[in-house]
Amino acid sequence: MITNINIEFPYCLHIIKCIISLYRVYEIKKLFCKVREIDMKILLADDEFFIREGLKSLEWETIGLKIVGVASNGVEALNIARKYLPDIILTDIKMPKMDGLEMSEKYLKIKPDAKIVFLSAYKDFYYVQQAMRLGGIDYLLKPTNPNEILSCCKKIKEKILNKQQEQNIIVDELTIVPQEKKDEKRNIKEILRFIDRNYMNSISLKDLADEFHFNPIYINRMIKKETQSTFLEIVNTKRMDLAADLIKSTELRIEEVAQKTGFIDQRYFSQVFKKRYGEPPGSYRQLNKVSGKSKLL
Repeated sequence: MITNINIEFPYCLHIIKCIISLYRVYEIKKLFCKVREIDMKILLADDEFFIREGLKSLEWETIGLKIVGVASNGVEALNIARKYLPDIILTDIKMPKMDGLEMSEKYLKIKPDAKIVFLSAYKDFYYVQQAMRLGGIDYLLKPTNPNEILSCCKKIKEKILNKQQEQNIIVDELTIVPQEKKDEKRNIKEILRFIDRNYMNSISLKDLADEFHFNPIYINRMIKKETQSTFLEIVNTKRMDLAADLIKSTELRIEEVAQKTGFIDQRYFSQVFKKRYGEPPGSYRQLNKVSGKSKLL
């Protein structure tokens, strides 16, 4: 006995569209993973031999950076940079043949999205300030320790990666399988709960993407739609609230407060704190101590 099953054409078309959408999502996720896995390139430049050797010996691979060259002067650094197009250049300011400022300015014309990190002494700080106008500049004051160098470069790498994801991974709404409104509401609630539990750690959009299996840009869009704030704004608000409370109610050092609120770099923590409260953390603590004493009198 043969049974005929009639399937209406519109229904078949709907199934085909769903299959195509799923395949496109799969391809985008593959591309996204591929971008994440690529090691970024760093160039090291310093005219002092022992500093160059020290920089070379750092564990760059642990933060996903690959050394493409080591230079002893600005001309050599620029030639290597032109050949390998590093994403980050870690360089001294004063070097023979061509200084770090001129080399950086020339290279940023070749690769405007590159980032430059200057290793400078206090006496060179004026030159660093001059270099800030170039954009894409950070600096570390000598002497510095290996962890600080790696932490700074890791933070820069993550910024570059986030920008690349925004530019290169275009999330076409048609490639995202439509969900019921209640499912989207449930997802965003779970995401916000995850942020509440982890904001004091070094959490990123990548962590959310790994946890919930969504594209980071799509997650940020959902968060913005639900809360009118971006992921970074929410995390920084929670961190700053906690930091202010710890500064007022404990004797923890500022460095410890930064660590307990998810900041690796104390200097960056202080910048964010001052932007939020109008005072650096140390001054904020003193002002609140004075205010507290006044209320008791």
